[in-house]
Amino acid sequence: MAEENPKTRRDDTDWIPPLGIVFQGAIAFQQHGKNHRQRLSQDEKCLLSAAAYGDVEMVTNYVTNCNVNLAAQDSLGRTAFILSIVNNQNKVVEYLIDVVSLREIYDGLICALRGMLSGIALFIIHHQRYEQLKWHTEPETNDLTSVQFDLNLELSPLEVAAQENLFIVVQSLLEKGERILPPHESTKR
Repeated sequence: MAEENPKTRRDDTDWIPPLGIVFQGAIAFQQHGKNHRQRLSQDEKCLLSAAAYGDVEMVTNYVTNCNVNLAAQDSLGRTAFILSIVNNQNKVVEYLIDVVSLREIYDGLICALRGMLSGIALFIIHHQRYEQLKWHTEPETNDLTSVQFDLNLELSPLEVAAQENLFIVVQSLLEKGERILPPHESTKR
């Protein structure tokens, strides 16, 4: 009986992706829905690539001269702003923070905190647009308010920074007036 070559033998399991890949794909689909399934234009692909690699001139060119969608997402649901944060491209973050939406700034801050990128997190916290984003408790009404969108927070940036042991970020957020709300206070609207 001839011995089978392991390279030519087809095993029934070699076409099934590992569980982690399936699980991650399902989460990405749940989080981003139809947005990340849309086809990207060539300009959007170039913008995402330039943001990931830190090419500030190219990012500036695409944002100012080409009509690109800054909310365009790669296959994992990451925008140009998030890609620049994840890849620690400080100059691109400095440029894009002035042109992205407030929701994108919040998502970027959480991403920087989760990635333990305290330098980028501090930059976002001290930027003037963070003041527009800040949620706060009004003393007269004791009502939680936010600007332009519903944050639907599970955790505030202060709580995430504390979980990740980013002492300098926690200190900076406390100096800016951030507080951890008592349980169930953050869901009252």
